[in-house]
Amino acid sequence: MACAFALPERMVAGVSLGGLGPLDGADGAPGLPSPLGQLARMAGRIRRPLAAYLGLAARAAAPFAGTAYDLWVALGPTEGDREIMRRRELKHMFLEDALMGIRRGVQGPVWDIALFARGWGFSLRDIRIPIRLWHGDADAIVPLSHAQHLAAVIPDAKLVTVPGLGHFAGFVSTSSVLSELEQVWDS
Repeated sequence: MACAFALPERMVAGVSLGGLGPLDGADGAPGLPSPLGQLARMAGRIRRPLAAYLGLAARAAAPFAGTAYDLWVALGPTEGDREIMRRRELKHMFLEDALMGIRRGVQGPVWDIALFARGWGFSLRDIRIPIRLWHGDADAIVPLSHAQHLAAVIPDAKLVTVPGLGHFAGFVSTSSVLSELEQVWDS
């Protein structure tokens, strides 16, 4: 959304797959699960010690990443997400991203969490390019209310709700995402 706002001359459209809306301010989206919202607000105050602690824990747990992933898939996401996450290529991608991401510490992800709780510095109403949103209606990580809010506030936004899927609905929606982008491009 920041690129869509700040760089409209360089973009044809923006896409959000299970994306989070702003937490605060005039454009604040409703419905963030309270533990995540509390963590985001707290992370801004304690991000350095939190990053140091989580970095140590992540490096210690790295050898067990594959087992942890399998356990998370078995217990965590919705059934629709479990089906997606059981794909071998997705497991490989997630593990590679996670292990590369912690190689030099977890300051970046902790800072991302802290930034979620801050104002975005622009109004969603000022985005002037088409925005397309895909969101699973069973998303337990980012509530559907965030995508509904983004679609209601951004002037040229369209929301596609994916029934029965959770946060990873975008992984099975790629053909419809690309088709929609092609239509926007052509117009």
